[in-house]
Amino acid sequence: MKSSAKQSRPLPETHENQEIELEDAVSVPDGDETKPEVPISADDFEGPGLGGVREILAAQPDRLESGLVAHSDERGSPIGVGFATDVGEIDLLARDASGAFVVVMIGAGEASEDLVREMLLRIGWVRKHMVGNGERVRGTVLLDSKAGDLSYVAAAVADTVAFKTYRLSLVFEDLTP
Repeated sequence: MKSSAKQSRPLPETHENQEIELEDAVSVPDGDETKPEVPISADDFEGPGLGGVREILAAQPDRLESGLVAHSDERGSPIGVGFATDVGEIDLLARDASGAFVVVMIGAGEASEDLVREMLLRIGWVRKHMVGNGERVRGTVLLDSKAGDLSYVAAAVADTVAFKTYRLSLVFEDLTP
């Protein structure tokens, strides 16, 4: 969401409108660029769905934001995917390029007050249990569709929570013998 007020800190580089492919190795053969893209809601099929989005984020968190990495333990092992807390699971607990925590939640369907409440609970838990004084914690909610009143919710929590929509792309290719 854009604001006319100046921000005191630079915003992280994001990959807006970037299409996340199910497999990076898949490409569209010559001549197929004219085929219409058919949007598929994550709720419409058993395939990748929300778990698939989580897997993509786990493998490539920097697709969401440049420099984003899954949170790691003291040995350097990534532990941020499906991170358990007392207030619920975090789909991806990550660190941005500056080292700040980023709580990522994948929402199904439209955003609601419950989703915002859940995000704020998780951000509060991370602030209380994992950061020192002055460290920043922020959140990103990923949705497969825009909600009607989302702009008002986003405006209310703009300094703490960002909202983004995502879409998955599925490409079919003929195998040649």
